[in-house]
Amino acid sequence: MFLTTAFAVATVLFQEPHTHDHDHAEHTHQEDPVHTAYKKALAPYREAAALHLNGTLEIHINSAAFDQTAAADAVKMEKIGTLASTVKWAKPHYGSLKVQGMIDFLGFEQKVDVESMGLEDGVYILDHDAKMIDGPHPLGEVSDPMVDLQPFRSFIFGKTEVPNGLKQLKADDAHAGMQGWTWESDQGQVECWMKDGIPASMKIEMKEGGRLMQRMVLGFSKVELAKEVDAKSYLGKLPKDYSTMDELEAEDGEAGGIDASLLAVGVEAPDVKLTDMNDQEVSLASLEGKTVLLNFWFYH
Repeated sequence: MFLTTAFAVATVLFQEPHTHDHDHAEHTHQEDPVHTAYKKALAPYREAAALHLNGTLEIHINSAAFDQTAAADAVKMEKIGTLASTVKWAKPHYGSLKVQGMIDFLGFEQKVDVESMGLEDGVYILDHDAKMIDGPHPLGEVSDPMVDLQPFRSFIFGKTEVPNGLKQLKADDAHAGMQGWTWESDQGQVECWMKDGIPASMKIEMKEGGRLMQRMVLGFSKVELAKEVDAKSYLGKLPKDYSTMDELEAEDGEAGGIDASLLAVGVEAPDVKLTDMNDQEVSLASLEGKTVLLNFWFYH
């Protein structure tokens, strides 16, 4: 499943690395001490009943990777947006996770105002900018940055999956008194620093064909774990003035259906007006008699 609008950008960049079951090592004669330390560090998340979080996500791209004249190993990192995250969630699936901000990717701005909301019948995805609701979905089918990344995955599902290739980092002056972890996957590399069991920062570098493409940097201004809560007190309420995916996917002719607004085959096209790449308005009628190339593409 993917989320609506530009929230899907973050989802792709936060794909979880391959892991092996946290119980597997417990059945071996001797467990890797790094794995043991990692599980111990995330134990508070497995045991917590609720999570409160405020954080920011900076998104950077290697613009040289989009320059056909640049060398294959060229790196020119540019920040394309900052997203603010607010989480108030209680197990098993009550609460909300909000992500808000703006992404400017190669000159195309995309507003991000998305919320995951847990209700008694499942988890809903709300796109506040488009006023659209998708759901309900089982919690295990919902994919978003905070759910897919350790240690928050430990909180949501109550277990710690050890990433393949997990290594412990040595603390430097910038991370004094912290525990550092890193692991690699087919998509790239993750680096996580924790202080007293609380995440301080995370960095994710995504690669394609061995080339650095994106860098995501998470910072946290508040991370609180609660051991006992009234889960239903976290229950949210869906807005009534939003469209739903069911309405958008209605059959031809039904109110709200996509097919109801399509032109029939053979019908003359209306004189639509569009804005070109130079911010000039162009009408379909002004192109009559000329060869026109239509290039349909979708920016998500």
